[in-house]
Amino acid sequence: MNLHPSISAIVATYNRDSSLIDCLRSLLGQDYPGRMELIVVDQSRGHTPEMADFFQLQEDRLCLVRQSQPNLPQARNAGIAAATGEILLFVDDDVILSPDAARRLANHIRTLRMNAVGGLVVSERDREASLRGYARQFGVASVDEAQGLQSVDKFIGALMMVSAAAARAAKAGTQECRRTEFSLSLARTRGKSEAGTSVLAVAPKPLSMAAKSCI
Repeated sequence: MNLHPSISAIVATYNRDSSLIDCLRSLLGQDYPGRMELIVVDQSRGHTPEMADFFQLQEDRLCLVRQSQPNLPQARNAGIAAATGEILLFVDDDVILSPDAARRLANHIRTLRMNAVGGLVVSERDREASLRGYARQFGVASVDEAQGLQSVDKFIGALMMVSAAAARAAKAGTQECRRTEFSLSLARTRGKSEAGTSVLAVAPKPLSMAAKSCI
């Protein structure tokens, strides 16, 4: 894999204009040195004037994929189909990333040859409650910034980075690709593919915050 593999950031959204703008701004403001494309899978019924203006102003930096029926698995699969990057970064539409989030997650994927890494997402209303929730779900080590990556059995869906090869292999292995989210298949096999190590992991240091708790 290249020193700075290309990234496709995928945001599926449905009627959340107020948080979506901040999410997209945080993605457009990433300090990642490699190529990074931003794909928005839009399932919304309509948009505020502010959001419509934002899409128009950023049309050269966004790939907008329309989907009439709201369905998160289908939306993520549509994002995979449109992506050209070596790595896929899935971000919920109410998550605001730190500027170094993509760079740090990609470094784990590249240097450790991992297929999937999740990042902690803490609530802007109650950071400590979010971390306690992660500790209950994944163990205390998962929120200890002195620790390295921790192996887990399931994704943190709000913020996850997956090698494109592993994502497509998992999606192709599902019997109902249009209805079954690729990550469910990937989780069942613990990320096994020829593209990298069969490990799903979580990075202990929070990389983003959300308008709601993700626990």
